[in-house]
Amino acid sequence: MTPLTLLSISLLTIFSFIHGESQQYSFISANSAKTADLYFEANEVDKPPVLINRDEIEDLIGYPSLAWNAGIEGKVVLKILVDKNGYYLKHEVKESFHPLLRIPCENYVQFLAFSPARKNGNTVNCWLEVPFEFSIP
Repeated sequence: MTPLTLLSISLLTIFSFIHGESQQYSFISANSAKTADLYFEANEVDKPPVLINRDEIEDLIGYPSLAWNAGIEGKVVLKILVDKNGYYLKHEVKESFHPLLRIPCENYVQFLAFSPARKNGNTVNCWLEVPFEFSIP
């Protein structure tokens, strides 16, 4: 993502937080223009995408310090479109308890890596829901 894109996402997030909007946003990566519009849901393929670097990305996300200090816990679920090569294309926020938990997840979602989905022996674009849990021990 370019710095301008990150700035736009940050401003959109701040604006929605200030105005109390709870909309679902979809962000599209530069790779999406190269990919056909055909995609499947995880239950429509023979083998859904498999997230292969969850631990690394969760380490990068960490526990947002403002959320930790405020005692905020919860779950963020991102629905991610994975291309036929296993790369992130775009996402939607399916569930988010609090913006302080959602924002870091959205900032790092583009770095998730997957094994691609397969249907009839071919790799295909596929949606996959990925949950992120935040709980203070």
